[in-house]
Amino acid sequence: PSLVIEGGGEISALTGGTGAAGNIELNVAGSLTLNRGTISTIVQDTATVASSAVPGGQIQIQAETLSLIEESEIVASTSGQGDAGRVTVTGANAVTLDNSAISTAVQPGAVGQGGDIDLQSQTLTLISNASIAASTAGQGNAGQVTVGDAATIRLDGSAIATETLAAGRGGDIELSTTTLELI
Repeated sequence: PSLVIEGGGEISALTGGTGAAGNIELNVAGSLTLNRGTISTIVQDTATVASSAVPGGQIQIQAETLSLIEESEIVASTSGQGDAGRVTVTGANAVTLDNSAISTAVQPGAVGQGGDIDLQSQTLTLISNASIAASTAGQGNAGQVTVGDAATIRLDGSAIATETLAAGRGGDIELSTTTLELI
């Protein structure tokens, strides 16, 4: 069994109002492939989500393999007033990003905290300008990036990063692996 999102296909949950964005949960027994596809949760610039609101905008993926190719992305971001969601990948034997990205972001002008990225995979491979990034350019801290219990992490012309372009704090990066290859 597999799920393929391609050719501009998208799974998205967003809010432009006062309620939190919806959550996206994908449980795939086999492979999940994005080929020019997107999975996203977004707090739009018109949103004013109360800080007491139930957290929303979470992206949870469980799949044997996860492949993002040809400028695909998994993103949780805020452009309004409200926190960005968290991206979690569990149960994977292999996660591969080829010229694609997994990210969380606080956009310019936004007020909210960036979401964390948590990947649990035996192997993680990023090639051809791929990235895993948590960033802030608004009023809020960037999320942190965690890769746990990987046998191999390979970065070939790619990056795992957190950054701040505003007053917020950049997130931490924690990699737990037997082998780290930087090419």
